Amino acid sequence: MKFLTRLCRLILGAVFVFSGFLKLIDPVGTSLVIKEYFEAFHLSFLDFAVVPAAVALALLEFTIGVSMLVRLRIRFMAWVTLIVMSFFTLVTLYLAVFNPISDCGCFGEAIHLTNWQTFFKNLILLPCAVVIFIWRSSISEFEHPVAEWIFMLLFVAFGAGVAVHVSRVRPVMEFSSLSIGNDLAAAPSGDSDSYETTFIYEKNGEKGEFSIDNLPDSTWTFVDAVTVGSEETESSSDADFYVENVIGTDITPDILSRRNLLVVSIYDPEKFYGRYSDEDIDNLRQRAMDAGFDFMTVASMIYGDIESADAEGMVETGDYLCTDPMACDTFPGLADRKLLMTLNRSNGGMTYLDEGRIIKKWAAPSAFNPSLNLADDADSELALLEESNRQRSTVVMCVIALLLGYIVKLIVFKILKHFK
Repeated sequence: MKFLTRLCRLILGAVFVFSGFLKLIDPVGTSLVIKEYFEAFHLSFLDFAVVPAAVALALLEFTIGVSMLVRLRIRFMAWVTLIVMSFFTLVTLYLAVFNPISDCGCFGEAIHLTNWQTFFKNLILLPCAVVIFIWRSSISEFEHPVAEWIFMLLFVAFGAGVAVHVSRVRPVMEFSSLSIGNDLAAAPSGDSDSYETTFIYEKNGEKGEFSIDNLPDSTWTFVDAVTVGSEETESSSDADFYVENVIGTDITPDILSRRNLLVVSIYDPEKFYGRYSDEDIDNLRQRAMDAGFDFMTVASMIYGDIESADAEGMVETGDYLCTDPMACDTFPGLADRKLLMTLNRSNGGMTYLDEGRIIKKWAAPSAFNPSLNLADDADSELALLEESNRQRSTVVMCVIALLLGYIVKLIVFKILKHFK
């Protein structure tokens, strides 16, 4: 039985650490999946909490995994693990039967499972949790609870630090088709003739679909925007990259042909302008141009209503006037919200493109930091190499930090046991 409990503990620990870490390095992506869960279970009124819920879920899974692998507060965590696995199993059974969403998001963008695959995975993990729970007293537990809680909090702080780094600096690792090093010009992209955007608004509990030429009045509340192409493609997928200007003209080829282009993607303008201003964008644009970059901003397609457009393509939207997509003061480009979130998980984050190839990314706080020296990244090949090496080094450092934490824990508890 000792072998079985150890095997179950290692299986649960490995799966939960892997799943939790993948969520920690992409909390915004996890929040998108949680939002789908809320919609499936008619809990859309909780949408304001999707990002905190994503971070909390990631930390919970990561903490369960570490406690199983490192043996910290096993008896307590056995209860937590059994409850979590029972809940997940029931939820995934519902998903498998009724299929309200297509992907559980258990392992982020790294591994995609169908709902039935997810349910069968949980059917394997649930008995492991039951074994740990039944024989939790036989699993050796250290006799220094205060020290155990301290180490548990240290591991939680490590996980929280990863999430903060991603949200404030840059991604640790990506697995989507819009990750660093990928070539957008080689991916399927739309054209203006085959794409149509539908805006979904809600009023008095009823939802309606509207085109950009027939948007409702201010008494309606915006819910979502969906851009659909041909039967084979859909721009809300992260496989497609399609940007248009405010009069609906496809400017994707112009973007993908630019050398050394910095793109600031703003998928939620209202929240963005709660932290930054047009002056911040202007300052960043000037620093980018001084460093030899082209610069543009792309916002979610829901931003603003088109007020006027003349025959020469001069369009006034909100507070700006735009004639040249690369010389506008605010938003020269519009794109699907989910596409922008996939391109850069940070609202207002900046992405470095060189002839369609993704070179580097910055989260918004890092991009708008006046101390950011863009001249260091003017050589795209060198910048891509450095960024790829940095991502690998960051992952290696995370693994080393966890191993060192485990080794330190062993040493400390041996010392405590010796002096008992």
